[in-house]
Amino acid sequence: SRGQQSNTRKILKSENRTDTQYDNTARFDGQRVGKLKIATWNVRGIVEKTEELQKELMKRKIDIAILTETKKKNKGSEDIGHYVMIYSGVPANQWASSGVAVVVRKDWKHKIRDYTWISDRIIETRIKVLNRNFTIVGVYAPVEGKEQATEDFYRELQQSIDKIPKTENIIVAGDFNGRIGNQPIPECIGTYGEQVMNYNGETLRDFCAFNKLKITNSFYRHKDIHKF
Repeated sequence: SRGQQSNTRKILKSENRTDTQYDNTARFDGQRVGKLKIATWNVRGIVEKTEELQKELMKRKIDIAILTETKKKNKGSEDIGHYVMIYSGVPANQWASSGVAVVVRKDWKHKIRDYTWISDRIIETRIKVLNRNFTIVGVYAPVEGKEQATEDFYRELQQSIDKIPKTENIIVAGDFNGRIGNQPIPECIGTYGEQVMNYNGETLRDFCAFNKLKITNSFYRHKDIHKF
């Protein structure tokens, strides 16, 4: 059941920073099985930043990165230095203001089982590492103040989550444009968020609680500047 999988179904929430990174040692069935280093980065346009991006990822020894607000059109994949980028954006004839991508170490390219372009805000990549199957869901939520767009986004995201086999280890990461407050929910939200909560943050809380997902960066301390 999802309750039994709650220790492996985790959500990594970006804090609208360009240097957010998570260094998690994966634990399954009570055993430490290895280290998976994941980063999120709101790049505010990727076209002229690919060299900078791959250098930064190499410097920080990132395994997998989720890029948001890429403003890259169409859908596809391409190599960028020592990484492979799988991206999803708007059609070529539309103005690009969103876009999301998952970047994986090139030497792990053969570990990618498949990937799915959901929309210009949601992308899925399935990969087998650490002897486990992971589904990486990269997301870029609408900005605060667009409640209908936010509802549509979470409806589509929920439909995607529902299709993932229960045996998969899910990591949802990206930019949720949400402020979740510091009111804890057991096994879901910790006490190290900021005091403010907005509509996007409240929606994110509901989504995580419903799916038994954990907002991991609410379980450890941050500098105040890194909380929103």
